[in-house]
Amino acid sequence: MSDEKRKFSEIVALYSLEETLKDIFVEGDQDKRIYSTYLRAKQIAGDIVGIDSVDITSIEDAHKVSLDMSSNKDKLIALSRSFEHAKATETQVRCLVDRDFDDYIPAENNKFLWRTDFTCLEAYFFCSEFKKKIIDIGLGSFPINITDILKELGSVLRFLFAVRLWRKTKNHNFRLLKLDNNLNVDKGTGAINFSQAEYLDKLFNSVAELAKNRGESIKEIDAILGTLNIDARYALNKHDYLKAFFLYVNKIKNTPNYREDQFANLMYSSIESTSLAKYKLFQDFEMFFA
Repeated sequence: MSDEKRKFSEIVALYSLEETLKDIFVEGDQDKRIYSTYLRAKQIAGDIVGIDSVDITSIEDAHKVSLDMSSNKDKLIALSRSFEHAKATETQVRCLVDRDFDDYIPAENNKFLWRTDFTCLEAYFFCSEFKKKIIDIGLGSFPINITDILKELGSVLRFLFAVRLWRKTKNHNFRLLKLDNNLNVDKGTGAINFSQAEYLDKLFNSVAELAKNRGESIKEIDAILGTLNIDARYALNKHDYLKAFFLYVNKIKNTPNYREDQFANLMYSSIESTSLAKYKLFQDFEMFFA
């Protein structure tokens, strides 16, 4: 399918005319690149299509109820609802979204909607295999072992995920504090000095609406943190992850000219199809396009 914007009726008509056509719609350009690279590496014939190629205004309002049309994930959910309502052919199309908070709060489910195995595509990189490649190829020598890196980052990421999840359940829209001045790293041991209590104190002081019920809010966040999967891949936000890992490396390596976007590109370039093939989502790719 081409990248020009298409009305929903045109998309459905195209699938009717071309019965062998198969597409997976995804949230963003980075998702499209990575999933497409996987298909090429595995020599799988099929297309990954960005949601931006769809004219969202052509989707019926009834399929947008309770959704935020500024969110690419919600656009995909609306699209999946539309496919289901139109009785589209199930073997021809899927809408793939990041799992995000969907394991912890009520979430949309229908036969056209797929989710990542973990909270986001980037969470597949939160393992020793990818970390070792990033460090060996992109950073050269690094004084901290992979296991310790994952442990230190995982603790911070799970906490930030709990704060984000709490914000979601309360329908708040405040911004989280920047990590830059709240995350310190011991260059010798790799231990992260990150005070959850201090972070929340600063956060509540910066947002007037949060100050009123500070004590109760802290208890609620602690309770949420206690329910999260111990495996940080099921409890991390991709932006927090990229930022925290960049800061961690930069504070140890002390490379002021190393930019965050360069580091993100290094992470994405570390992906190997052979490493992803073991996960259910990528196995589903192969079965879908077979």
